[in-house]
Amino acid sequence: MTSSDIIFTVDNIKYWGNTNDWDNIKMTSRIYVDMDGVIADFFSALAEFRKVNHWKDQGEITLDTSIKDLRGTNFFETLPVFPFAKKLVDLVKSYTGGDYYINTSPLRDDLENSRKYKTKWLEKHDFKPNDIIVTKRKESYAVDKQTGIPNILIDDRPKNLEKWVARGGIGIRYQANEDSLDLIKKGLDNAYGTIVNANGRNTESKVTQVDKKSMPSETELG
Repeated sequence: MTSSDIIFTVDNIKYWGNTNDWDNIKMTSRIYVDMDGVIADFFSALAEFRKVNHWKDQGEITLDTSIKDLRGTNFFETLPVFPFAKKLVDLVKSYTGGDYYINTSPLRDDLENSRKYKTKWLEKHDFKPNDIIVTKRKESYAVDKQTGIPNILIDDRPKNLEKWVARGGIGIRYQANEDSLDLIKKGLDNAYGTIVNANGRNTESKVTQVDKKSMPSETELG
């Protein structure tokens, strides 16, 4: 480490970098956006799949059974787009200079099929992320492996966010059918304030918005 390098701390994790690079930190911290529950309406599509008014109105059919029945189908291609999904992406891009990444979970034992139809959905609705990551281990992308800079995940499931934060990332809890985009704006302002201010002037993290409010269900989805 040279004299131009400094150490900073985010969530009690130490990182280092060149002092000449701080103006570019915003561009190196990636923002990952989940799909189901954030930009794609999974549960409305599930209700349609089951021909019921609400996904909870499935009688004796459990949610796990319904999800198993989706394996091998084009279900993910059929999901409605949430009304403010495009505005959400535009908001994210306004912080990054145009970049954003999809980080979404497949159905259990359905990785390749889920990836295929999630990708088709994104193409169909003209979403153009820098990369599409379909994985059961979202938290693997919580921190940039080269710089140590924490990345940001916008997700609707507290469980995913808890894992993300535990690995050193920054989480913003957002559920499209309940929350406004103001929540994401405040979260990104908070997150970027922490990342950018971690230049020695302010080394205490203010981040990690993991809302514990209840989810519709703990499904096989992420």
